[in-house]
Amino acid sequence: MHSGRARVNVTRCEFSVLIAAESFARVAWAGYVFSATSFVEQPDSAIQMIIHLYEYGPIFVRIVILLILWAWKLEKIYPQIMNDLAEREARGEL
Repeated sequence: MHSGRARVNVTRCEFSVLIAAESFARVAWAGYVFSATSFVEQPDSAIQMIIHLYEYGPIFVRIVILLILWAWKLEKIYPQIMNDLAEREARGEL
């Protein structure tokens, strides 16, 4: 049975590219100057943004992970899921 939701399959490579693009956008927003041919002195705002990303980025990620784990209710509904699957298997639906 189809749940009606569209599935989006994103590979690890595509996800990595998205994360890298987002990171580049953040440092560019802070004034970081990209150069493939020579060294460029970065403005203080770009350097401070990079420092803050390394200082506060992991804290932000951990808070988001804790919020997701707090909202995760699989342990509470797991027995019901297993009972439903056993009933469907007994009826021959699986």
